[in-house]
Amino acid sequence: RRRFKVRTRSYLDSGQAFLEVKVRGDREITVKDRMAHDPAARDRLTDPGRRYAAETLDRHGLDPSVAGDLAPALVTRYRRATLVPPEPDVRVTVDTDLTWIDGRRALSLHELVIVETKSGLQPSGVDRRLWRAGHRPVSVSKYATGLAAMRDLPGNKWARVLRQHFHATTPQR
Repeated sequence: RRRFKVRTRSYLDSGQAFLEVKVRGDREITVKDRMAHDPAARDRLTDPGRRYAAETLDRHGLDPSVAGDLAPALVTRYRRATLVPPEPDVRVTVDTDLTWIDGRRALSLHELVIVETKSGLQPSGVDRRLWRAGHRPVSVSKYATGLAAMRDLPGNKWARVLRQHFHATTPQR
């Protein structure tokens, strides 16, 4: 079964918001399509957004009718700083003040810092410095880890990541 994700993303610094549809494509490559979205509606899917999601799913060979059933599952909030090292084609994002909200409760991990490096096929100087400091790469999805922290999921593949790296506490009701 091919997976997809529909999300809104808002940027506080620019005031812009986007609706993104991510589809797992051929050879496990993720394809992301996006459109401008009303920043005031960042917590919901508007009618134009629903149509866009349906059209995008259809274009990728998925059932477009599921767009009518989409509902918010999790709000993920964090502050992001983007760093551009002097190396070409390297980008580093630093996410702090992580909070998940599932509609009933919230879980905040303000002490956590998530550093993501993007450098293509070869490790960057930033990667090597992180390794020397004892920080090894870990595959993390803030969305999936948030769901795992907030809900009792069967066969939870994120439990180890939560235990070892997130030190998650009980969500606040």
